Amino acid sequence: KIFDPFFTTKAVGSGTGLGLSICRSIVVALKGDIDVVSELGKGALFRVILPPPRVRRERKASYPLVPSEFRKRVLVIDDEPLICRAVQKSLLAEHDVMTHVSSRRALEEIRAGERFDVIFCDLMMPEMSGIDLYEALRLIAPELQSRIVFMTGGVLNERTRGFLVGTPNALLEKPLSSKNLRRCVAESSALSSLAR
Repeated sequence: KIFDPFFTTKAVGSGTGLGLSICRSIVVALKGDIDVVSELGKGALFRVILPPPRVRRERKASYPLVPSEFRKRVLVIDDEPLICRAVQKSLLAEHDVMTHVSSRRALEEIRAGERFDVIFCDLMMPEMSGIDLYEALRLIAPELQSRIVFMTGGVLNERTRGFLVGTPNALLEKPLSSKNLRRCVAESSALSSLAR
């Protein structure tokens, strides 16, 4: 059951039961496999098998430094530091990117007056979910609600599915691609300009 969504052996409130489920969905999306061998009292061994990379010549993408008047302020909120760094690295040449592994800390900064053109926010986080952050913004910065792009590892519970059905915000599936991240910034910026 360890790969089943929301299955956890941790105490109530200290684990979401999504870690291994998300890992498996990422590995499967990369056309790989993950398995585990466990022996009581000795530990567990996880094995990830991925197909070899396709050999091809790739031209390294280079994005010219965007003039300051076209740069956007982007906030990335994800409880996984690696996701934050990956999104930041994908967008940093073109935009000013701030990251937070805590949605509560991000909310404090917004409450203090910080504003962003686009907010990439993970849906499922332990202390405050993306849905909770979205609802909190209704009271302190409602103009930012439409600028949220939600991110997910593909495992959704009933509450999350219901929320997404009734919310027009974009949703990105992990693993994330630089192309989709930049497209979301461009589309969100266009919508913000129309709203002004």
